[in-house]
Amino acid sequence: MKSIENIDQLLARDFAKEPMTAIQQAELQVWIEHNKEEYEHLQILLSDKRKVEEETFDSAKAWLTVEPKLEIKKKVNTTYLYKVATFAASIAVLIGLVIFFTQRDDWQGVTLANNSVVSRIVTLPDSSMVTLYPNSEIVYKGYKSRGKRLLTLSGKAFFDIRRNVKRPFVIQAYNVQVEVLGTSFLIDAKAENRANVFVKSGTVKVTADEKKIILQANQQATVADGKIIKGEIRDEGVFFGNEVRTLNLVNTPIVEVISELEQVYNVKIELDQTIKNNRITTRLKLNELDPILVELSYICKCKYKKIAEDHYKLYHD
Repeated sequence: MKSIENIDQLLARDFAKEPMTAIQQAELQVWIEHNKEEYEHLQILLSDKRKVEEETFDSAKAWLTVEPKLEIKKKVNTTYLYKVATFAASIAVLIGLVIFFTQRDDWQGVTLANNSVVSRIVTLPDSSMVTLYPNSEIVYKGYKSRGKRLLTLSGKAFFDIRRNVKRPFVIQAYNVQVEVLGTSFLIDAKAENRANVFVKSGTVKVTADEKKIILQANQQATVADGKIIKGEIRDEGVFFGNEVRTLNLVNTPIVEVISELEQVYNVKIELDQTIKNNRITTRLKLNELDPILVELSYICKCKYKKIAEDHYKLYHD
């Protein structure tokens, strides 16, 4: 018989409808025959969550599906609860999303890590929505109906916070703290010494090293070297992905093109001296920045590289 860890993986594949080899199917069938009652219980608990969407995983609803059934018993079987959470997390791993639940009386905790190469949309226990970018992690903690809603972020995420004037939502990203009541905004905090906050709607308070500023819709803040720099978001519709803007370039100096891209994407793009005299004739759709730089490097017969999260360079060998 396989170890518990391997059986968990086989069960996760079974519930997620993932393909298995004949040997894996046989091993799982043997386990089911010896643990029929437990398998049937798991089917009941996870039956409402067997359809896992590629782009969306609703962690709040997944938890709410399990929680009422657990509350029937006065004393929760913690070993069994851990196994259920393990299966749910295993299924999520199949789409690149790692999830851990904790529940103690009125206290809730959820950890979500996106290890995939695409963004994932998740729902927090308070029904707030988060778009979690690749290689990013959030940890949510808070009581069900009282006190502040607390979250820590490592990486990049867009938040659409459910409004609750009695329960502020506080996000900690390294030394930067963002506090809201209900709004939508983007935080980019992939490095400890730098963070960017972009507000789509509502009001956001940003705190760093005892300095505080208030941001309104279509405003941004950059936190670096102990300073908070406030500014406006240019082309907010393009920035937040509500609309796609196109640059129609006809014999346009590349320095002007790069200046425009720096403003739109809030990044720094260096140009080698050998490239600065180039002129560009093309149409650029302002979606993701990397494909744009690939096209420009092809036109200029040069190369580009990413120096940091918000720093790029076009150059010749």
